Amino acid sequence: MAVNYAPAQMPTQKGTRRCSLEYRFIFAICFSVFLCAAIVERLMPWNWMRRASPRRSVFEQAKEAAGTCTAYAFMG
Repeated sequence: MAVNYAPAQMPTQKGTRRCSLEYRFIFAICFSVFLCAAIVERLMPWNWMRRASPRRSVFEQAKEAAGTCTAYAFMG
């Protein structure tokens, strides 16, 4: 469903700075949680045999997961 705004009903830019700070705060928390999870995942013994295949770094993996989680936090 598309949402069309008339010029008089356009959303204002009133809370953009606050949302930016909230987004960064939630992203930082999620990133630290997912970074710990990615490190623990790499240290599990059943992942040791799959080392020959190329994979992303733990930082890239945590950044992608935190971005997804943060987006869901602002959907409601």
